[in-house]
Amino acid sequence: MIPHHKIKYLLLSLISLSLVSCVGEKTPDQIYEDVSPSIVLINYRDQPGHGTGFFVEGNKSFCTVLTAYHVLQPTTEVNISLNNKVIVSSSNIYHLGNTDLGIVTFSYNQKSCPYPSVKLGNSDEVKRGETIHIFGYPNRVGESQLILQFPSGKITNIESIPLAQGYAISYDATAVRGMSGGAVVNSKGEVIAIHGKTDLDLITLASNQGNTLSPEQQEKVTEINNRVDSVSQINHFKWGIPINSFKDNFKDINLVNHSPSSPAPNVTSTPEIPPTPEVKPPIENEFTLVTDRADFTRLNDLLKAGEWKEADQETWELMKQVTNSKERVYLEEEDYQNFPIKELRIMDQLWVKYSKGKFGFSVQKEIWIKNGGKLDGESDYDTYEKQAEALGWKQGDDWLNSRQLTFNTNAPIGHLPSVVGWAVNYGKGEEKVIDKGGASVRSWYFSLLSKL
Repeated sequence: MIPHHKIKYLLLSLISLSLVSCVGEKTPDQIYEDVSPSIVLINYRDQPGHGTGFFVEGNKSFCTVLTAYHVLQPTTEVNISLNNKVIVSSSNIYHLGNTDLGIVTFSYNQKSCPYPSVKLGNSDEVKRGETIHIFGYPNRVGESQLILQFPSGKITNIESIPLAQGYAISYDATAVRGMSGGAVVNSKGEVIAIHGKTDLDLITLASNQGNTLSPEQQEKVTEINNRVDSVSQINHFKWGIPINSFKDNFKDINLVNHSPSSPAPNVTSTPEIPPTPEVKPPIENEFTLVTDRADFTRLNDLLKAGEWKEADQETWELMKQVTNSKERVYLEEEDYQNFPIKELRIMDQLWVKYSKGKFGFSVQKEIWIKNGGKLDGESDYDTYEKQAEALGWKQGDDWLNSRQLTFNTNAPIGHLPSVVGWAVNYGKGEEKVIDKGGASVRSWYFSLLSKL
């Protein structure tokens, strides 16, 4: 018979071992209480649709929201909502590296951001079979109020070589449209990934990237494709970008020292919403229209007035100005390679904003990728022809000149700005149709758009 004091010792040892194995782990309720105050709803001032994001620690002078970049791409100005109440609208949007990660920043007349940031984990320590939870605002068909959800699941795989746009962690948790950009957290309540894609999405991305995938990535895509063919869509695995990818890319982003963002529009909030931290009213701020290289005020005014042709011409003049090429008809390869990103984004944001997402460089970029184009600067005339047909720059065998383009919102998506798609010397009234020799110039242009 085991002595009483030894039984007591054994029991204490077992309890101690159990506590050690669960150090830092929290119950689902504790995780929800800790993390949910940092989760935000992201929607658009000029169109329907939404995604999810969350506050992360960044520059102390303003707030930083992390999300999936494809959540931010439909617009140039987003509403950030907390507890179903819009707290701010911001056009300070950044793309992180070659990943599907983006951030939105905004500031108030305060010394620091009043909203709590999530705790970031270490995605290199994630294990297969580990329990995870996703925070997100799923679509509710026919319902105006969106409700934060908190489904759980298990890590099903971890890719040492990330797939398209940085996706590398898969899981079996339920996630639907609207939850993209949400936080994937571990049992300690630490964010280990940013949710954003399904198996089907990754197959589409892989088909767009074509031969740029490594043999290992091709093999994984084939495996995913076979799985998709054999199961119903509801059973497809979901994918997230490891949080360490954000850490690596965020330190290389040069966040501008912007002024406070514009006030949110009047929004009807639901009753009994928990109060958000008190803040002073933000000062209105639109795009930065003046930089040390150019003044974009005239372009802003033309686009706002719907003067699409004049705005097209002004865009070309600005492109030559910011590359110190005003005396030349064309931009050279080095002009595209060294094109200032800040000015490129300002022009793109203005076009996207006033066309309600129909025109802009970033719109043309997405169509180029869908047509199989690469962003490597290599000459690709075949894809350029497909692009021209998709944008309405070519009809049958005929290439249109600038007088034949459509300078109104009935034009095809991505039709404008046309100045980089056409060898048009505005000012001298000369018009030339692009021939096969001009394809390399166009490829340099689409390579430039990889910076958006």
